[in-house]
Amino acid sequence: MTDRTIDLLRAALRVALVPSGAEPDAADVSLVSSAGEGEWRRLLPDVANHRLGPLLWRALRSRRLVGRLPVRARSELEGAHRGTLLANTVLRQFLARLLEDLRARGVEPVVTKGAVLEDWLYPELGTRPMLDLDVTVDAADEASAIEHLVAQGFRRHAPWAAFVHPGSGMAVDLHVATPSAQGRATRTIEVPGMAEVQVQSWEPNAALVHLAAHLDKHTRVVGPSLLWVLDIVLLAARSDAGLSVERLWGASRDDGALDFLWEVLRFGRDELGVDPCDALAGSVESARALSLPWVLRQRRLQRWGFPRPRFYVRLAARLLRLRPLDGRLWPRPLDLPNGWIDSMVDRRTVAPRSPQPASSTRPTSSSI
Repeated sequence: MTDRTIDLLRAALRVALVPSGAEPDAADVSLVSSAGEGEWRRLLPDVANHRLGPLLWRALRSRRLVGRLPVRARSELEGAHRGTLLANTVLRQFLARLLEDLRARGVEPVVTKGAVLEDWLYPELGTRPMLDLDVTVDAADEASAIEHLVAQGFRRHAPWAAFVHPGSGMAVDLHVATPSAQGRATRTIEVPGMAEVQVQSWEPNAALVHLAAHLDKHTRVVGPSLLWVLDIVLLAARSDAGLSVERLWGASRDDGALDFLWEVLRFGRDELGVDPCDALAGSVESARALSLPWVLRQRRLQRWGFPRPRFYVRLAARLLRLRPLDGRLWPRPLDLPNGWIDSMVDRRTVAPRSPQPASSTRPTSSSI
């Protein structure tokens, strides 16, 4: 991916993330408006890989910029938005039924990620794709929740142990509350379209910690997802969320995930133009700077298993047509040399990391 193409993605995201009522930077608008078919053709695979199409379509449509897009780009982005709107509508209806059924069994799940973020952080239902529903139950309720899903025809599916319905493709990622998660505060919210169904969700500080830990874990296996980065960046920008450094440390049991959180928020500020709320701004200054090329490169490489030996095995198997792409993007010519440099600089790109225990140097209310 050329610098010009990366600049195009950066500009399109900046336009998409400008708050309602504000005007995007003229240079970003100009770059999006003037991009040609070749630039969009090179960019679209990464846009699809990070599931950004629905958000970009909605933003460019609201800014009256879609008429300036090449035909292929306009068609793909619009199709992604339409498909996401339909899928999310179906998932939301299923979530309402699932919550009612589990509560009938005495199970009170906590709903996380997309199902509770799409309306709070994103402009409309069709802009934030969901591949599954993420729910967390207490350890004592795990067997009852699994029993219900199996009775409904769901089967456990590798590699993430989610439950998938073979007929509909519906997926439920069932998490069990760990001792550290059980202490996190929850809140009751009303999700549009589910007005009669109360939803339990993590309060914002706990939710931000959960999102950071989730992104950190998956970054080490399949590379960083820009969609999950946006979840974190947009939540941290909410001045009405009651976020504080002290509460984030209190909700976390993994110092490494909190370090990664500050890095992601700096990325949001520097690359995407989204500042964290004032309560978190100070912690971002000293964080390591991530870059958009790094995120895109790591997503392409890590899904093949780079830099571990299976990277070359998978690549060879695909070249010999012994296995499908499975949604992977081919590495770009400079991905490998740059990827090896990444691996020498950042261990996150090399191997999974065990959660680190709480540090004795965590800040207290008097030191923040």
